[in-house]
Amino acid sequence: LGLVPGVTSVHRSAHNPDMAQSVEESIWVEGGVYPWSSLNGENVLYVVSTSTSDTGQTVYIEGLDANFNPISESVVTSGTTAVATTKLFSRIHTATIVAGASNAGEVTFRLTSGTGTVVAHIRAGFAITKLSQYTVPAGKTAYILVGDATSFRGGSGNIGAVVKMMVRPYGGVFFVGHISEVVNGFYRYDFPVPLRVPEKCDIDIRGIADGNGTGMSCNYDLILVDNS
Repeated sequence: LGLVPGVTSVHRSAHNPDMAQSVEESIWVEGGVYPWSSLNGENVLYVVSTSTSDTGQTVYIEGLDANFNPISESVVTSGTTAVATTKLFSRIHTATIVAGASNAGEVTFRLTSGTGTVVAHIRAGFAITKLSQYTVPAGKTAYILVGDATSFRGGSGNIGAVVKMMVRPYGGVFFVGHISEVVNGFYRYDFPVPLRVPEKCDIDIRGIADGNGTGMSCNYDLILVDNS
């Protein structure tokens, strides 16, 4: 509600529509494990669509700069021609189409060029990224309150999946901060004591599905508190 100074909320919602059998993948639309190593340092983002119809839309991008401070920028799409950001990003958190029609094609956010490594993806018709990845900004501590996950492969019987919340401290390596299993259904966990994640830590929700073509989604909520 904004009643407590220095405290804000963050909601993360993610989807991977096509998991491969027995292969660990991050939960995001692009699929595969998220390319964290490609995001070292500062990066220009290149925004491009697979459809020429995606022209003239305003996309609002939120992320972090090289010092892990929040930055944002609006770019106007140009269909299948890549448009570069003027700001440099070390992380991308969310990109939303805020003006113009919803995207007809697959809109991707790439490094180096319009054909470079994908670091975010807006699925056709979604108008917003669905990324499980999040990095705690500098000067903040995150407290995760609740998380959920689903796995589904329509009409194929029970399809199980392992879901892992991976956390990487600044300068460290990814470890499993929370793990669960879900079978063609829904899993939710409310943290009795909120899970503390320090500044500059990376979070990546990953899954391992029992069958090809399994869709997985996840959501989690956290509170950001200013460090004293």
